Amino acid sequence: MPVDPEDRAALAHAMGCDDYAALMTRLDAHREFVEQQFDQIFADKVSGRDGCGAPEDGAAAWVWSSALADDSADEALHARLVKLGVPEPGDLLARLRGVQQLSRYTGLAERSRQRFDIVAQRALEAARTLEPPERRADTVACFFDLLEAVSRRGAYLALLTEYPQALHRVLSVLGGSRWAAGYLIRHPQLLDELLDDEALDTPFDWPEFKRTLRLRFAAADGVEQQMDLLRHAHQAEVFRILLIDLGGKLSVEHVSDRLSELADAVLDVTIQAVWNQLPKRHRDVQRFAMIAYGKLGGKELGYASDLDLIFL
Repeated sequence: MPVDPEDRAALAHAMGCDDYAALMTRLDAHREFVEQQFDQIFADKVSGRDGCGAPEDGAAAWVWSSALADDSADEALHARLVKLGVPEPGDLLARLRGVQQLSRYTGLAERSRQRFDIVAQRALEAARTLEPPERRADTVACFFDLLEAVSRRGAYLALLTEYPQALHRVLSVLGGSRWAAGYLIRHPQLLDELLDDEALDTPFDWPEFKRTLRLRFAAADGVEQQMDLLRHAHQAEVFRILLIDLGGKLSVEHVSDRLSELADAVLDVTIQAVWNQLPKRHRDVQRFAMIAYGKLGGKELGYASDLDLIFL
């Protein structure tokens, strides 16, 4: 939401409200309705699943508590974090304190803060199982970076609360690769992909990927929405490749092949989409190509590679 009073007033007017306060009243009512729907949907799942209620009242629960606000509790907090399997907990302790003091956390609605607390405690409880041990503090700190990024998105807090397997996959990704950790934190909407077991076992079908994306392009409302669709489709496929890779199911060569095939598919869709928006004064069919150089030209793309292209 905008911060400037004039921008807030303009937004309220555009939404048919008398002022910004009236807009926020309407928005909060919608948020409350959505939150109630989530509670109803997940209630049965929570009551029927082991380990999905409140976190066990152990070291993790004590660490993520009011003790963090007590500077005199440093020694005890260090000891509890070591008990949780974090060998050098100093930086992590500072990170946890920082999160609890942020307005993003303190300003959460009560239900969202409860969910945040549950997920935070479960992540600390899971620390002792993370590999490699020397990266446990970094992995948990990265998880709190992600948790901070999604704290205002009730759907993601609900997902991590009600589906522990998603939480464990997140921790596995964050611990498996620093690049993967940064990618997920930058694109938290990819958390949805962590629940899709079928997608991880489905063979890559690039013709179908392009067909589906073109259909979605045709239904999109303008160029900006098409660009958003393209970005999200690309990010989701990169993340799927990454998850399969971290699961040990792809060799380095196969990772490069899949990333290169994805780039080819995205470029094919992009060329056609751009051509469809150009006036056809000279040709109905384009005589235009993108020639791949560098890593893409040799089918050697890595996760952080850019594309070297010549337009012909």
